[in-house]
Amino acid sequence: MGWKERPYWLKGGIIIILFYILIGIVFSIYDFATFDDFKGFFTFMYFVGPGSFIFGIDGPMEFITSFIFTIAIYFIIGAIIGWIYGKIKNR
Repeated sequence: MGWKERPYWLKGGIIIILFYILIGIVFSIYDFATFDDFKGFFTFMYFVGPGSFIFGIDGPMEFITSFIFTIAIYFIIGAIIGWIYGKIKNR
């Protein structure tokens, strides 16, 4: 099953997650002068991810939990957008 045969809700969820991670990587590259390695990426994930507001980040386990929660939330948002797009396109 290729990319074109996938349902729109799945495409939307994957695209939103990839966009979120890509923006985080770009932010970490752009902010390389003040942060070491991928600390800019983690800072972006902390401030933009909804999981950080719910779980907080006090250690590595909380970061992993909030990151997974954030990815799930963004997948659901993308899936809803893709589902609506598919409904409109298939009229």
